[in-house]
Amino acid sequence: MKLFLAILACLLLVFSVTAQPLLDENREPIPFALSKKYNKLIDLTKIKTCVLKCYNNDSLYIKYNKDFNSVSGDEIIEGFTIDTILNLKAKATKYKINEGTLWLYRIESNTAEMLYAEIEKFVIPEGGHICFFPKQSKLNLKGPRFFYKKDAASLTSIHGYQYGNQLYIEYFEPNGSATSKNIIINKVGYIFTVGSRNILKPKKAPPSKAGKIML
Repeated sequence: MKLFLAILACLLLVFSVTAQPLLDENREPIPFALSKKYNKLIDLTKIKTCVLKCYNNDSLYIKYNKDFNSVSGDEIIEGFTIDTILNLKAKATKYKINEGTLWLYRIESNTAEMLYAEIEKFVIPEGGHICFFPKQSKLNLKGPRFFYKKDAASLTSIHGYQYGNQLYIEYFEPNGSATSKNIIINKVGYIFTVGSRNILKPKKAPPSKAGKIML
């Protein structure tokens, strides 16, 4: 009996730490939060949220490009980052699911064309993941972006950006895995121009623009 229980425990451990994201109808990874399996448990409208202030995007465009001329050209993406110290595990909404534990967090601004987040301090256990994804209506523009343990081993930080005025972050730890105490969001970004303007050419040598990011 003891041998049977030991074997069963080992099998459960192997299954738990090798858990993978669910797949959609196209066999592509999908966040647990967007899966049909958990659509009754998880209500994304009710999860904890970091709300950024609203901006006048036309005014920001002029402010950040006063030293540039506008000419016809390709898509541009412009915005700025805000330094933060947000512990995802402390701030996010927590869910217990069959496969393990989920933490879900939303960043939003009603006027944003796109939103961005960067995570600097993180440990992802075997079978776990961090995923950045947009609201459902924007999934056709850019799908979910996953990061796994192998990424944590090779990167000092990870980041994700999504179209629209909402950015969701899902952190998952499978059953039986070692847990990470801190998942620190160290920057959030507000994007005010996404391909809706003419490309900009500098009048002179481009000045240094603190806070401006090009993705």
